[in-house]
Amino acid sequence: MPQSDRNPYRSNGLLARRPFSDVHLEDSDPGPNSTENLADAAQRLLSKVRETHYQHKGHIDKVAGAYDMDCSEFVDYLLKRVAPEQFSQIPVEPGHVRPRAAMYFQFLNRLRQQPLLGWQAVYQLGDAQRGDIIAWELHASTEDPGDTSHVVIVTSTPVLETKDLYAVKVYDSSGILHDNDCRPEHTSGVRRGVIRFRISQSGEPIAFQFNSRANFHTEPRWECPKPRPLSFFSLLTRRPMPPV
Repeated sequence: MPQSDRNPYRSNGLLARRPFSDVHLEDSDPGPNSTENLADAAQRLLSKVRETHYQHKGHIDKVAGAYDMDCSEFVDYLLKRVAPEQFSQIPVEPGHVRPRAAMYFQFLNRLRQQPLLGWQAVYQLGDAQRGDIIAWELHASTEDPGDTSHVVIVTSTPVLETKDLYAVKVYDSSGILHDNDCRPEHTSGVRRGVIRFRISQSGEPIAFQFNSRANFHTEPRWECPKPRPLSFFSLLTRRPMPPV
């Protein structure tokens, strides 16, 4: 996610897939057999943060409580810990060591036609639950090739404010302040706050607003002849599945 709300994003195509395995976890951290979901893990990480900045080149120092990362590394770090098998399915572009946000969008969107164990599509924003993932991308030009899209973790059930507007409390790493943000203004990094989404008549998200002072982003994917619901959004959830 860019530092300025004015900057649109560009995403690269789906080029490669490989597991990411260079996040080392402390023995005291809950592992994949824990009942902790993605939002629980995000809240626990947030409680440890003493210093954080939004940046594409991540830096984590658990002892110092320093978590410098962008939105995708934040979700990467937590998903690797909570659901490593599902995390290993997220594609990684050549030249990168971990999945970026655009890869989350493309992977999650593809699961609508090709379901995988441990993932469940959610088509209406009002059905989202704590621990779900929302990812989106835009296909406009950008001056910063490091910004591709955005990915967040839902903290609680979305709140319907008007017939076509939801307020969604999320965990993410961003350079842009959210409403009801847990971090002070003019700071960046790991945070908890409210993002608003406009929905279509069928309940699918079609636009987003990072805070009440920002504009809504409604730009469609350019390869589509017409704007359509979920043209740049994908709303997915990771919920416990029965053993096979």
